[in-house]
Amino acid sequence: MADRTLTVNGQPFTFNRDRFAGVRTMTVTGKPLDDNTTSIQVTVAGHADLDGKYTTSGVGTAAIWLQQGGNGRIESGGYNSEGDYIDWVFRDVNDGDPTVTYYGTQTDDRPWKPSNTGIVTITPAPETVTVDRTAQVIDSDRKGESRPLLSKVVGGAAAAYSLRDLNDKAGNNKVVDVRRSSGGEQAFLAKEVSNGTLTAWVGAGNDGFVAKWYDQSGNGHHALQPTEGSQPKIVSSGSLVADNAIDFDGSQFLQADSVAGMGSTISIFEASVRDSGGAAVVSMGSSASTGNTNFGIIEGGTVSNVNARNTTSVTTSASVSGTTRLTFGVTTGQTSTKVGALGGTLSENTSDYGSDFTSGELDTIFLGKLRASSGSLFNGRIREAIIYNSDETANHLAIVANIKNQYDIS
Repeated sequence: MADRTLTVNGQPFTFNRDRFAGVRTMTVTGKPLDDNTTSIQVTVAGHADLDGKYTTSGVGTAAIWLQQGGNGRIESGGYNSEGDYIDWVFRDVNDGDPTVTYYGTQTDDRPWKPSNTGIVTITPAPETVTVDRTAQVIDSDRKGESRPLLSKVVGGAAAAYSLRDLNDKAGNNKVVDVRRSSGGEQAFLAKEVSNGTLTAWVGAGNDGFVAKWYDQSGNGHHALQPTEGSQPKIVSSGSLVADNAIDFDGSQFLQADSVAGMGSTISIFEASVRDSGGAAVVSMGSSASTGNTNFGIIEGGTVSNVNARNTTSVTTSASVSGTTRLTFGVTTGQTSTKVGALGGTLSENTSDYGSDFTSGELDTIFLGKLRASSGSLFNGRIREAIIYNSDETANHLAIVANIKNQYDIS
């Protein structure tokens, strides 16, 4: 496939389309000459041996230019009362032949601003730019413009819950099924949550409750709550609840069953706002009422509670009520559990839990609850919860950066 040249902001970029993926180079031409230019293309009339690319380690009046692959040299000559060089001499440094004086004016101090343009022609030199397109993760985005996390940053999640579309920036995927207090239930796309379609359907003065939070990973692990009194709220008196989140009041939760087989290596990312108390935001545990093996994130605990059995991974610093907390926790099985907040240093617990922590016991995802037998329910708002059945320690800074930028978490 032939090379192709694209013009971006007035500058042409030439690249080989056969070699576009991976670590590749592109040639930039036509970049304007300015006071910071350090590379120029030179043609000297009648002296082809002085033609070519010249570079300098300095700029402006301090510049001495050397020919690449040759013996040419450009050095300053006369200068004006302000100390700006206005004469430039081109010569072969081996034998001094030829010597071409390039005359400037009383205000010129760059070699490409002479009055005798018929002798020397100077144009921008093409520059080679190296582009690495093999990176697996994107470390950050501009604030408020996060890429779809699962399709553009790090995909492959086992389960993913959010009111933003994690796969499509246009927001064309379903995120929630909502029941309104006046009657009726309906599914809504991500863009319909943000553009007012949801609140218009719920109606002024009415409340909207979440019956299903869709799993955007593609694995079908939708978090459900068929009991109306246990459904968290998304619309309160006709308006979305605060923080672009789903509101749990300490008596509500969602859960996704039949997720056994995910393995015993689990990574969880969550963004939430705690109103009061300390309880699990998101966890994986047993559907059995007596099950006590679990792994998840608790808001309001301390890192000393980190383990993969009766308690769970928690934030590494004190939880602050009314403030969005972003936490990452990972367990690599029976002997290693790590947790960090806001992409900080991971604290690790390496206690051996033996057969108490096995993949077969993690068959349910709880949102707003620790496990089936737990009476401690979360009081606050969950903005996002992403679960991987892999150790995402290497990628956690990229994922955290994406979530932080989306929700403007400082």
